[in-house]
Amino acid sequence: MNQNGSDQEVDKDMLLPKGKAVHENLNTSYTNLNVLLHEFSGSGFTGYVSIHFWQYEAVLFLERGSIINAVSEGNAKKTGQDAVNAAMNKAKEKDGTISVYQLSEETITMLSSAVEGDAVHRNLTTDFSSLDKLIVKLKSESHTGHIEVAIKDNSGNGIVFLHSGEPVEAILSDENGAVQSGSDTLNSIIAKAAKEGAVFNVFKANLSKIKSGGHIKIDGADVKDLLLLIQEIFSGAERVVDSMFKKGDFVFALKKASTDIADRYPFMDPFAGEFDYKDGKLVYAGGAEAKKLLEGSTEALKVMLNEFSARASENGILPKIKAELQPVREKYREQIEAFNIASAMPQLFGSSGDIKVDRQLTLERDNSLSARKGQITISEDIISEWEKNGIINISQVKIIFPDGKAERFKVSKEKSAGNKLKMAPIDIESLKLQIGHLVKIMPA
Repeated sequence: MNQNGSDQEVDKDMLLPKGKAVHENLNTSYTNLNVLLHEFSGSGFTGYVSIHFWQYEAVLFLERGSIINAVSEGNAKKTGQDAVNAAMNKAKEKDGTISVYQLSEETITMLSSAVEGDAVHRNLTTDFSSLDKLIVKLKSESHTGHIEVAIKDNSGNGIVFLHSGEPVEAILSDENGAVQSGSDTLNSIIAKAAKEGAVFNVFKANLSKIKSGGHIKIDGADVKDLLLLIQEIFSGAERVVDSMFKKGDFVFALKKASTDIADRYPFMDPFAGEFDYKDGKLVYAGGAEAKKLLEGSTEALKVMLNEFSARASENGILPKIKAELQPVREKYREQIEAFNIASAMPQLFGSSGDIKVDRQLTLERDNSLSARKGQITISEDIISEWEKNGIINISQVKIIFPDGKAERFKVSKEKSAGNKLKMAPIDIESLKLQIGHLVKIMPA
């Protein structure tokens, strides 16, 4: 049972212990699930993400930042990669909620293995055996898995998790939807089943399938997709750089930048022969996961762009590369979203072209807001879009965060900075945490 002996809240739909709440009821209208999962990948989060809509629910189980299993229930039940893909697509719709709960690795392994459990007994009833006797039998077999308990006359449901025959967690939902878990819940389930009658289904955990199932991809994204996208980005940047300077400058600068960052990203070292770009083609022979590959390649590109920007004319080089990459944005829209490229390369992909202007604008961190010296600066692109819609002389803005809460901030024109606005001093760190997800900003 629960080691600390305290009762926990339980997810009412899939009967999951909630553990420590990280986020609750984030609105899918303002929250990008893909961004959230990539953040958890970087932080090594262990727990689960629950996505809920009317007549639809999905749960993604994460261990140390990686999705180890998933289950979705809508028109049909799906598990594994199919469930992840379905959940990622569903989460793009409006009026759903996303909640995140942190749990121990042991508990997550137990819950995720239940999704892939193999039935060993079905439709056992209290007419022939009691639940406590069934648990004793499973204990003698060192059973690892779970028991589903359906109380007769639809008066409740329960689930009992066992590890090597020992009950480690139990959850009970009564006919009114009230739920409980914790140290006394197993006794409650046993008593209710004995008094009212119940049907039991016993499942054996398929731990080997969970541990050997490989990496479940976020939104179907993998290294092959990423390499193709990086190749297209490099190729577009190369055309602009070589036309503004001289042929071969891009490849030369890439090798230099890759050498500079090789201490952090060894696969980028030109002498290692793992990462090689030439003649518009990218060849990769290393074993780094997609996240590291993206970090290394974008870091090299940032170093190069800073150097070329310093050498370029007054008009700059970034706008030209942005324009050159517009076909890439259109062709690889799904991959750009899947890998959160806008966050990785805001200089090239964080443009106002992604923002729907209807007096309410969708933003991502670092795309249109930047924090410096205790100020938040709203970019010129955003202000220009507002003015095109007849919104001028702005003195306040309102930011709506993923949980639906809104805050107002005073703004003022920034001297010697063109057509920009800045907010009054605020707590930058707390605001940046919120802006890590999609938010909306509007004049107030």
